[in-house]
Amino acid sequence: MKFLILLLFCSYLVNSTNVVSMVLGCQINHIQDDRINTAIKYISNLDDSYNVTWYLSGGVKNKLKKINSEAFKMKNKIKHNRSWNYVTDNKASNTAENFVHFTFWLDEQDFEIDLIIIITSSFHYDRSKKIADIIMPDTDIIWILGQETCSYCEGNEKEYTKNIFKDIENIKELSKN
Repeated sequence: MKFLILLLFCSYLVNSTNVVSMVLGCQINHIQDDRINTAIKYISNLDDSYNVTWYLSGGVKNKLKKINSEAFKMKNKIKHNRSWNYVTDNKASNTAENFVHFTFWLDEQDFEIDLIIIITSSFHYDRSKKIADIIMPDTDIIWILGQETCSYCEGNEKEYTKNIFKDIENIKELSKN
């Protein structure tokens, strides 16, 4: 009987798929809620053979305010019945930092990651993808996009896009120290 249980467990491990689902935080609550709800809806539809690790990325934009990080808030909104794993990146304060911290975390893992899913907003996709393509050039990614937006968000994306290379260099320099 013990042999059969061990055999079934090993079969489960061989047939399971390790998924990392990175959700990019946002300081605007309704947009962050849309991202996390979009992520939950997608991930909840995966069958039980998927081992899901949620990588929730987002710090506190204004360090003077004594508030919880975006990652902390997202983790508290996820309700589940499965044995999902959680990683919170509470330090990232912009999109470049989200991806640099994420790649450092990926490099530290001792398990094979079969699938990476990134969840952000439609208005944020182009800039996020450009950053991901620079920082993670050979990585296959499934993108899941929330639809909530705001006029401020859409208006500033072009301006933020101009700073992609500067943001990446700044975080890489900080990471070396």
